Amino acid sequence: MTYLKENLSKAPHCLMVILLLVVTDVRADQSAGHSHSSEGASWDVGLSLEYVYLEGHSSSEAEHHEDEHEERHSDGDESAVGTHFHIIRKFSTDFPPRLIGIGAGAEVVFTDNPHYNLMGTVALYPWRDLVVSVSPGIEFDKHDGRYLEKFSMHYDIGYGFDLNGLHIGPVIGLGRSGGTNHYFAGLHVDLF
Repeated sequence: MTYLKENLSKAPHCLMVILLLVVTDVRADQSAGHSHSSEGASWDVGLSLEYVYLEGHSSSEAEHHEDEHEERHSDGDESAVGTHFHIIRKFSTDFPPRLIGIGAGAEVVFTDNPHYNLMGTVALYPWRDLVVSVSPGIEFDKHDGRYLEKFSMHYDIGYGFDLNGLHIGPVIGLGRSGGTNHYFAGLHVDLF
């Protein structure tokens, strides 16, 4: 638990400010009588808990090279727990897909050297509660005591079932960064 607390405290604080501003805007929309329906603009704010399989990754890159001149490679696979948060502004369209969304997201993969991702998101809502999204961003992962930044892409698909007003359902996806892939599957919940 100490490990988790130490690493979460290093997550970018700007996400908290963005979240506060967006939640305030969403609450203002709701109090003004705007609905969460597919008519007009609405919000998709969600959180997921995921099983993550990291292909070609090792939690300790130093295990794969013995001297500093040897080429770094990562041929180990690893599994971990991850969490993902996103907030997306949805807009209705007069053409398929019926809704398009633009927003932002963040992901944390809890390995020995945690990975943090900040990303922009474009989402399509082609049918009922099916969502397909593409999210370019920046991954921050710690190696040799310092954080490295890499371009990343996330592709995911999810479906939400309405359980007495709570949207909950499966999500699967692929993340790519720096020549490595990670696959994830989990449970997604719309917060509001």
